[in-house]
Amino acid sequence: MFKEINKAVIDLQKKYGTENVTTTLNTSDIDIMNFYFERWNSTIDYDFYTGDSPDFTEKMLHKIDSCTTPYFIYGWSNFRSPYEIPELIKRKFPCVIYDEKHFNSQVTLFGKNDSCKRDTIFYSQIGFENHIPDFSYDSAKTDTSHFHLGKHSLNIESKNEFCITLKTSVKKLFTDNSECVNVSAWIHPNEMFNAQFVMEVGDSQGKIEWQAKLLSQFAKNVGQWQEVFATFELPSSTYPDDEVKI
Repeated sequence: MFKEINKAVIDLQKKYGTENVTTTLNTSDIDIMNFYFERWNSTIDYDFYTGDSPDFTEKMLHKIDSCTTPYFIYGWSNFRSPYEIPELIKRKFPCVIYDEKHFNSQVTLFGKNDSCKRDTIFYSQIGFENHIPDFSYDSAKTDTSHFHLGKHSLNIESKNEFCITLKTSVKKLFTDNSECVNVSAWIHPNEMFNAQFVMEVGDSQGKIEWQAKLLSQFAKNVGQWQEVFATFELPSSTYPDDEVKI
């Protein structure tokens, strides 16, 4: 669906002004994108990425954080785009102004309007100041020497297999219109690490569906607070009463 993606990019840049829109496109071959732009007799300013590149997320993070325009276009085709990419964009551009989807492609225009409110099905957060019923962790590991929110953080060591656990159910976390859950945390690594976000979905008979996302792609600097992300997709084989652990 390159042709449709390219046409949407051309129309959006014309409507909102080329100088006001940052455009990033993720696909297998830049020549295919340029071929269709040429067919429309258009010269488009955009950044090209390949979604299977190991530094794709890092490059996208840098592009988003350094962007100064009021609008941001992200389009992809041929590759399945990581779920985390739109969530990273929404940190800075919370409004979805335009969204066109096809079976193997999508183009979205994001904006900065502060009036945008996202539909939230389930929301919970922990800052280690008070007991939160949804979460469990070892309170003896809380630390006051470093903190990002409140006055405490949780000291995580390599021997800690699971450090913080959110426990809930499929029916509380997901609905018919929501098949994904977004997770984020602020971390302060004192060395390079291989930690992961994990989601486990299971039933009373012991059937388990398990997913994991490496965090090191988001946290490149030792000794600094950095936000890490994961987006998990609900497995198709689950039932409303199944337990979810993240």
